[in-house]
Amino acid sequence: MEYNINNQYYLTTDNPASHYGIPVVEDLDGNAYGPASLLPVPEKFKNVFAVNRNTCDNFIISWCEAYTKDNDGNILGMDRTKEEIIAAALFLGQCPEGLQINPDEIFASREWKLNHKD
Repeated sequence: MEYNINNQYYLTTDNPASHYGIPVVEDLDGNAYGPASLLPVPEKFKNVFAVNRNTCDNFIISWCEAYTKDNDGNILGMDRTKEEIIAAALFLGQCPEGLQINPDEIFASREWKLNHKD
């Protein structure tokens, strides 16, 4: 299983660091990151992120909560599939003291139901 997060990272079980079907975040070089890992900051952003670096749990939460909006700013629905949300919850569950998502709450939300029928 592999889900594209952006042009540099994937949520995947196709990495040796993934065990028991629980995904890891993988970069283009094959480096694996867990929920508490700090993502490397690209050189051009080092001044911006020097103090407040992005942990993988924050990164995955923001990916899960992405919405599609129309030109007027109205939310048209959540972008992720049911499988992506479940994979993200498994990933985040590796670090119980970190940030978590509840798939059932997401699937019951108005934003989810706008563009998902099941």
